[in-house]
Amino acid sequence: MDVRAHSGPTAGQQRSRREASRARPARIPVGISSCLLGEAVRYDGGHKRDAWIVDTLGQWFEYRPVCPEVAIGLGVPRPPIRLEAAPHASDASDAPDAPRVKGIADPALDVTDALEALGREVAGNDELCGYIFKAGSPSCGMEGVPVHGPDGPRAARGRGAFARALMAARPGLPCSEEWQLGDPALRESFVRRVVVRHRWRQGVESGALDVAGFHERHRLVLMAHDPAACRRLGSMLADAGRTPPPRLAEAYLGGLMAALGRPAGREDHLGILRRLLRTIEANLTASERGELHECLEDYRRGRVGRAIPARLLRHHYRQAPQRSAAVDTYLEPWPAELQDRP
Repeated sequence: MDVRAHSGPTAGQQRSRREASRARPARIPVGISSCLLGEAVRYDGGHKRDAWIVDTLGQWFEYRPVCPEVAIGLGVPRPPIRLEAAPHASDASDAPDAPRVKGIADPALDVTDALEALGREVAGNDELCGYIFKAGSPSCGMEGVPVHGPDGPRAARGRGAFARALMAARPGLPCSEEWQLGDPALRESFVRRVVVRHRWRQGVESGALDVAGFHERHRLVLMAHDPAACRRLGSMLADAGRTPPPRLAEAYLGGLMAALGRPAGREDHLGILRRLLRTIEANLTASERGELHECLEDYRRGRVGRAIPARLLRHHYRQAPQRSAAVDTYLEPWPAELQDRP
């Protein structure tokens, strides 16, 4: 018998686990469609478990699952429902008349009001720092959900009733559909917004939120996502004396979330990385400068992911007098495991 297979972790392994536990912050509360976690709550009794959302993102997010249909009393399995246009809505758009959510086999079944009420209720949970919806769902779909008319699908595309109400009640809440998390830029934009909102909430709860300091800490991140918004938010804070602090904080957070909602591409990040290199270039040896320039060129050509030059710059910035909170936040994003890959 191999006793190693039955023995507990070594002292070194236990120490490593304790250190990892201390280093990792508490998981961030994020709402999610229950079926994406593998819960068998869909109309046909199935689920849509997403392994990456559960196994990777779940290390950092504390999920608060909701299946709207089950929550309002529909069973599992259950007759399917769909979005249906109001009789007077045009084919080009379902706005301003939001489509109804009705049963396919039983058109008399209308659960729109119940789903919208639930969306507003869930939106009232201030702990949530983000939400992941199931695409295509007449309750949870964020966009592009088929809208049906008397004669079949119409040209209009709508938003699920639960998602529509939740997003209207919490307009600054970072939201994503599961398929968007497969795109590196969209994934990073969503995760970054969730993390930044969590930091903001921690500052509010502790009573130590400094909006100007928060802006400075995230200045380089903002410049990568939306340079114009970064300047606007900076000007807003420069004129802070004209606005009551609560209103200023609310306006700033809304602008910040909107700016970070613009995905930052390779060229956007390359500009920031080059700027950081120029700042410390005089402190480097010729060999170190050459290595960094080569690494940035590899990133520009798509040969490596951004984590590689960021790690190298981070190494040199640790000894540089120009180090700042903005540099640390940009070069050491949390969670690092969710950065783009080569």
